Amino acid sequence: MKTNKQKMNWIIDAVLFAAFIICFLSDLTGLLAHQILGIAIATLCAIHFILHWSWIKSVTVHFFKRTSRQVRNFYLADICITLGLSIMIITGLFITTWFELAPQYYAAFKDIHVISAFVTLVLVIVKVGMHWRWIFN
Repeated sequence: MKTNKQKMNWIIDAVLFAAFIICFLSDLTGLLAHQILGIAIATLCAIHFILHWSWIKSVTVHFFKRTSRQVRNFYLADICITLGLSIMIITGLFITTWFELAPQYYAAFKDIHVISAFVTLVLVIVKVGMHWRWIFN
């Protein structure tokens, strides 16, 4: 059972990573695919969050007590990635063609969206590096 759970986590994480990279290359996908993929990523992130809820709750409660440095680093990286993804999703919804944002705000929201995408990509790559043993095993 644990192996199936780990396999499911690996698959979801791999799909999230691949989708994020593809979404990051919006010139290749086009705007509509970028927007749809962004919504799919948000949905997968919510599923990922739900699947890891017991770990999140446990580490949150014991962060300053009985938690190893490695787990604290994973947790802090996850918080930063979650913040980056949240900013991307929110600003992405503001600048989407599905809603009509006032033109004077578009440039600022687009800049925030792009900057958060770059920062989050770096954080995701760092996180992948932190989990390299789990990934390749």
